Amino acid sequence: MIARNPEFVRNLWLELTPLRLLTMPLLLALIFVIDANTGSPHPASYTALTLFLLLTVAWGGKLAADSLIAEYAQGTWDSQRLSGLSAGQMTAGKLFGGPAFAWYGGAICLIVHAVATRAPVAVTLRTLFSAVALAISVHALCLLATLLAARRLHKPAPPRGLALLILLILVPWVFGLARNEAALSDEPVRWYGHAWATLDFTAFSLALLLGWSVTGLYRVLREELAFRDSPLAWLGFVLCGWIYIGGFIWPDGPKPLTLHLSIAALFAGALSYVLLFIERKDWLRLRRLLAAVQQTPPDLARAAALLPLWLCSAALTVAVALLLILPTLLLPISAQPLRELAVLLGWLLCFGRDLALVLALHFGKDTRRADGAALLYLAVLYGLLPVLFHAMDLPQLVPLLVPHTLSEAPWMLALVLPQPLAAGWWAWRRWQRLPK
Repeated sequence: MIARNPEFVRNLWLELTPLRLLTMPLLLALIFVIDANTGSPHPASYTALTLFLLLTVAWGGKLAADSLIAEYAQGTWDSQRLSGLSAGQMTAGKLFGGPAFAWYGGAICLIVHAVATRAPVAVTLRTLFSAVALAISVHALCLLATLLAARRLHKPAPPRGLALLILLILVPWVFGLARNEAALSDEPVRWYGHAWATLDFTAFSLALLLGWSVTGLYRVLREELAFRDSPLAWLGFVLCGWIYIGGFIWPDGPKPLTLHLSIAALFAGALSYVLLFIERKDWLRLRRLLAAVQQTPPDLARAAALLPLWLCSAALTVAVALLLILPTLLLPISAQPLRELAVLLGWLLCFGRDLALVLALHFGKDTRRADGAALLYLAVLYGLLPVLFHAMDLPQLVPLLVPHTLSEAPWMLALVLPQPLAAGWWAWRRWQRLPK
């Protein structure tokens, strides 16, 4: 039980002091009284829900991240890792312990919302579930971002980018509630051809977000405790993302399966780029992975535990792209969509070039600035050079760097091929020079 969780109890003693326990309900009561006596056009249920979003979701996410940063600063994080706490206990303790004060105020707000709302019971329950699921998801994502930053930078950093993204999502929701308390149940959402009530689909989407964000936090905490897991959970997340995103475009268009596979390839490719800069490109881990695969018989369990997530996502990207390419290759030459095929092959070649380029920069002696250098090179390849070509009235050279324009000149695919070969050769040479 969470009440017996040492991490949770420790945070409760730190966060819920007697003064805080008394101050929070008094401040909230004062806000509700002022709102009721100033002729506010919004009902008390709206005020309570808005306060929950601001207090528990936004501020609670900051508290969750700050509690972890404080543990690093005070030197207690390493002692926690060496304690007998399991990853599950640490997950629950940090999710509900660090932002305990925000949850205390949020619980009061949710009670006021449930009592004051005039919506049907079913709508109220879905709204409460959505609010709580959003809060837990945001806290888990803030903790996850802080842990990943600490892993990369060797010190934790506040997840400012994630906080900005959360605000961009929350603000429209709050204003939607301001226009109409039942706004979330008015217009249906079409998903895989079926109409969903907006509130139902919001609850469903937040349930998925809740499950995967908590799972991600749990898996990262297991890694911090020196456990090795196979990438099955990550593959499940990617598959779930494919299915979820694909529901918005199915069955629109003349070729829904092709469009669905295209979305899947883009999703996996985007995740590959993100993970390529988030995960550590540890060449020692890659050597252990190759050793596990090359031994007789291959140690597949150990290899799966050593497999980087960016490599899994890259393999999925290539596999889905091949599913798109192979059917067209089986058609007669006269019927093959050469323009579309050239664009797809061009993106695959540039994808391989970018992966090899990033790895080559990390296969050196000093890798502290490797990610920054890789981002600079990619910005030059995809941004600066195409703009320069246009400025010099040489737009015909843009397909060499930006494959989506290969549809205008499919023959230039032959000039794109040397790029991944050169980047791969550079990465291989630097790999060979690494210590054995």
